[in-house]
Amino acid sequence: MLVSRSDVEKQARELVRQVVRAVDEIVQMRQALAPAELFLALRFEPRFPHGEETRRTNLQELLNQASTSLVQLAGCSIIFDRHPGPADLDLAWQESVGWDIRCEARDVVAECYAARNRTSNNKHRDDLEKLLGATAKHRYLFYYSVEGEKLDRVEDGVRILWIDLPAFLGRIAA
Repeated sequence: MLVSRSDVEKQARELVRQVVRAVDEIVQMRQALAPAELFLALRFEPRFPHGEETRRTNLQELLNQASTSLVQLAGCSIIFDRHPGPADLDLAWQESVGWDIRCEARDVVAECYAARNRTSNNKHRDDLEKLLGATAKHRYLFYYSVEGEKLDRVEDGVRILWIDLPAFLGRIAA
C-alpha cells in the first residue's frame, strides 16, 4: 500500500537496488563460468533476489517483473498528481491477481505493463479489455515500450498513457 509520492520513490529505489545487485552478481558469474554455463545460468537458474528476500528468479523474469513494477510505480505518481487528497493505493505486485493499481477512495483502477512493443503478446489489448469492464470512474492503462507509438489518449473512457521510464528513473535517482 502506498500513501504518498515518497512511498513510490522509496519502492522504486529499492527495486533499482535489486537490479543493480543482480548486475553485480552477473559480473561475478562472468568471471567464474564458461560462456555456455553463464548463458544457461542467466536464462534458467533462479539466482537473483525477486520481491521478498527468500524468493529468487532467473534474470529474464527479474528484468520483466522489475520493468513492469517500475511502470506501476510511475503510474502511482501520476495518480497522486491527478487525484490529490488522502487515500491509499493498493498494488498487485508481480503475479498477484487483481488490478495492478487500485484506489477505492479515489475510484481509480489501472493496469500496467512493459514490453519491447505495445502490441507484443496482446498485453495491451487484454489489459484494455479488462479496464473496459471496470466500473471505476477513473481507469488507466500505463505502459512502457521502446518501439511503436507513445500514446496519451482516452479510449472508451480509459486513459492510455505511455510512461517515460527513463525520465522516471532519472527523477528517483536525483
